[in-house]
Amino acid sequence: AAKLKEQGIAGIHALVCSAGLGALPRSMPPLTEDGFNRLFQVNYLSHVLLTSLLLPMLRKARGRLILVASAVWRDNACSFAKLPASSCTSIAGLQQTARQPLGGTSLYGVSKNLQVYHAAEVAAREAAAGTGVTAYSLFPGMVRTSLSRSQGFTEVGQWRGMCKCKGRPTADDPYSGCTPQCPMTPETGATT
Repeated sequence: AAKLKEQGIAGIHALVCSAGLGALPRSMPPLTEDGFNRLFQVNYLSHVLLTSLLLPMLRKARGRLILVASAVWRDNACSFAKLPASSCTSIAGLQQTARQPLGGTSLYGVSKNLQVYHAAEVAAREAAAGTGVTAYSLFPGMVRTSLSRSQGFTEVGQWRGMCKCKGRPTADDPYSGCTPQCPMTPETGATT
């Protein structure tokens, strides 16, 4: 934020938070130096921090915050991580979950679930304050990338099972993917 101000940028019209790990590489320790689950920190906490640092600049431009979630959030993210529901539905539970040294993909769904709620909370607060900032969460669809391959989705048939949308990835076009309905609706937990 300070560097942008130094460059004379007063406002930001759109901020897209899309950084994410599908799984924690085995070569990386599961906890960061400050004691958070690394996947949780990259996929969720980094977006919260960046948003809070840049929110004043979004307000100046009456900008838009876009948080990239995942279809995984719709399923029970806590059960996917083999955690009790209270680990994902209460602040105390989330504080403990965020510091668990779980590896692999365990907290992917939880972190993406929180993107939806983060967007809804920012949207509600900014609307109440009349700042003009809008916030959205979205599911970008399934596209064959290194992230999806790290999740084990390598065969077109697996994609068809996951995709509940119009388009389907094809064997000859690695960039084709599902065409989901975006943004998600308020009824499913996101903000429009």
